[in-house]
Amino acid sequence: MADRNPGDSRYSIELGKMLTYDQRTRAEGLRILRQYPKDSSAEEALRQALVWDAANPASAEELRSYVKEHPQDTQMSHFLQSDEYKLAQMNSGIARTAPERDAFAALNAHHLDEAEQRFTILLAQDPNNGRVAAGMGFLRMQQQNFGGAISYLTQAEQDGYKARPVVTALETSRFWYTMGEATQAFNQNQLNLAAAKYHAALAMRPRSPEALIGLAGLYTRAQQYPAAAQAYEQLVRIEPSHAEVWRGLFLAYAQNNQNEKALAVSARFPGAVRTELSHDPEYLRTLAGIYQAQNRNADAERVLAEALALPFPDNGGTLKEDTKLEYASILMAAKRYPQAAELYVQVLVGDMNNVSAWMGLVGAHHQMGQDTQAIADVQKMPAATYEAALGDPGFLSMLGAIYQQANQLEVAQGLLERSARLQVAAGGQPSIALQLQLAGIYLARNDTDRAYSLYRRILAAHPERADAWNGLISALLATNRNAQALQEIAQVPPAVRKELESDINFVQSEASLYAANGDTARAMQYMNRVEEHYAALKTEPPANIEVQHAWLLFNTQNDRCFM
Repeated sequence: MADRNPGDSRYSIELGKMLTYDQRTRAEGLRILRQYPKDSSAEEALRQALVWDAANPASAEELRSYVKEHPQDTQMSHFLQSDEYKLAQMNSGIARTAPERDAFAALNAHHLDEAEQRFTILLAQDPNNGRVAAGMGFLRMQQQNFGGAISYLTQAEQDGYKARPVVTALETSRFWYTMGEATQAFNQNQLNLAAAKYHAALAMRPRSPEALIGLAGLYTRAQQYPAAAQAYEQLVRIEPSHAEVWRGLFLAYAQNNQNEKALAVSARFPGAVRTELSHDPEYLRTLAGIYQAQNRNADAERVLAEALALPFPDNGGTLKEDTKLEYASILMAAKRYPQAAELYVQVLVGDMNNVSAWMGLVGAHHQMGQDTQAIADVQKMPAATYEAALGDPGFLSMLGAIYQQANQLEVAQGLLERSARLQVAAGGQPSIALQLQLAGIYLARNDTDRAYSLYRRILAAHPERADAWNGLISALLATNRNAQALQEIAQVPPAVRKELESDINFVQSEASLYAANGDTARAMQYMNRVEEHYAALKTEPPANIEVQHAWLLFNTQNDRCFM
């Protein structure tokens, strides 16, 4: 997006900020952010990145440059003094000969090429010189080559030089080397290995923002939202002014459907964080979605109006491709599906292989109830684009719903099962919504044992889910396990039972169960409620309900059965 919008500094600044979150790309992020010295957001992000690196003595040069430009920043001056002291402590008193003093002098002056040349010559002359090996270790640290630093510092200890600066430098290098391993594993999607490495880094430094940010990002990718929220909660205590950390905590709760906790987090935002996130489309879309879920429609409309007021001119006609996609997603959240579909089509006219635009277009037609058109969209997707889209669990779930509505249950089941496998392969678990969707298809395809098993597994972890209880009872009813169904109903939590009793289909199921179990009096009570429901709607009940009602009337010797 930064490449495609060279005149809009927001994208470059956001890119620079994101690059600083990863220690391996932090230098590049700092380089980008330095290009915007008059932008407060860029300056804040640059300063924050330097704070994260302040624990690393090798960051002294970066801090020195910042303090020179911001002499009034006493905190950063303190960090610089601390790092310079650490480097000086590492190097002071180590040299014993004039050549060693020259090598360490070059190192302290940050003439790294000269220092390396001098240390290399000294090691060639005396391979067992622990002082020189330590110097090479300090040099590798400043080069951000922590694997090399560990090797030389370990050699220094083995050669008998076990001074405190070497021990400290070795601990620092091991931490940053472990962080590098974690980042590499994360980038290669080896999430279990990455998690182990981040935890190993945290064992060394329990309050490390870098390790916690990495771990939180990993858990988010794996859709392990409670664990992500826990990591972000630690981070907001350590970095209370960092908007990206607060944003991550809010989204972790929201993505786990813990809406009250998400709203509580937003209420805790510091003023500067609230201001920054008020211009963040994803935050605004998610906040609006929470309000909609809570039937706070006025609040949802207000937040979506704020999102739609973000700079998207000319109804999207002159926008860059990625900006159109961003605007379309806001329109989707605002339920302006035809406008969103129009933008997705505009993107596809210029780029038929755009995966996001195809997925958005299919979703827009699905939301408009045009599932036949949605299936036609899928069939038009280029083969490679379709395969790429099938790697998105959310898109698979939506396709499953579309094909389920089209009564193509076998196709829907295959898509949903593939989505579940992808989520598990990523180190997470299938979402509750996906499991319920899949269980419903099993039930519709008369695979009642699998449906029952899945409903039971959901309820073991989420006994508050009324939809899962409803599905479980339906599965038992479909297999004539009526006595067991009644036993399960007795186990439903009172609050959930009250919610279920507002569902007329569930009430009808209860009537059927009591009738099948011989309790015609109670069955009649529930059936009367069904009749009252349809009478209030001024519509005739379905034929199967009328037949069931007549049968109950007959068994209770009520003359109304012949009417």
